[in-house]
Amino acid sequence: KEKRVQKNEQAQNKVDVELLKLEAIEAKLKPVQDTATGVAFKPKLDDGLYLIGAGSRKKSFVKLYAVAMYASPTVLHFLSTFQLGEEHRREASLALRNASRALDTLSPTTSFVLNIVFPVDAKTIAGAIAKSVQVRFGGPSSDIDELESLITEGIKRKGGQATKGTILRFDCSKGGVSVSVDGNLQGIARGNDIGKALVDVFMDEKAVSPTLIESCLKTWCGAKAFTEALLEQCKKASKSVPKPTGDPRARLKTDPNSIPLASLISKYYLSVPTSDDGQVLGLTSQD
Repeated sequence: KEKRVQKNEQAQNKVDVELLKLEAIEAKLKPVQDTATGVAFKPKLDDGLYLIGAGSRKKSFVKLYAVAMYASPTVLHFLSTFQLGEEHRREASLALRNASRALDTLSPTTSFVLNIVFPVDAKTIAGAIAKSVQVRFGGPSSDIDELESLITEGIKRKGGQATKGTILRFDCSKGGVSVSVDGNLQGIARGNDIGKALVDVFMDEKAVSPTLIESCLKTWCGAKAFTEALLEQCKKASKSVPKPTGDPRARLKTDPNSIPLASLISKYYLSVPTSDDGQVLGLTSQD
């Protein structure tokens, strides 16, 4: 028994060391501010996605919202292999789009965080976003209707007006798009490739926020040494976490506290999209 306790303590110490090394690297990350609106975005989301860049959406001369894109360190590293400069801009932009819309096991989720600057009603903002996705989406219109409905209902719950400072978040994954309003999850618009379509709204040749793309390139192009260190340490921190014993799905259902938080961000769970809603782990909505 003592040997088992000692072994567990050694394993935990290893996890702590690797996580501390990761925190030391992450401490060098800084918020990115959109110059047009003055809105700043934090360098990392709570679920482990990193800030790629920040820009804004304008209509005529009206600034509608500031927007930031977050993704895995894999996307950061991929973009950093390009040098900053006009001669590399087109190639780097295309690489950024392809990496952020891959939504594969290396980078299962790409998230967009919108900070409303110009107040607008629920129907207008939901309709505008839905229309932008629709022209890039080849699937059924019912998927778009679901996305629009989630945005609308989320804003209606706070009075029907997306006031200044309202936060909309879209988590794009292979399974669909998760919608949150002011931190409250509204639901998931499921559909093949709807996640990729929403990424394209901000990343393709007709992107609604060219300044977002410019910010991504300016922030990470040429930063290969840093992103290599970050990506490598993320892998080490993940591998340092012991493999969960037993069926993690059953344990999460019966005794969720039995699985340490570190395990939930380990290599055994990293491939689960944030918008999965528990399906990969075999959980019901009630769980």
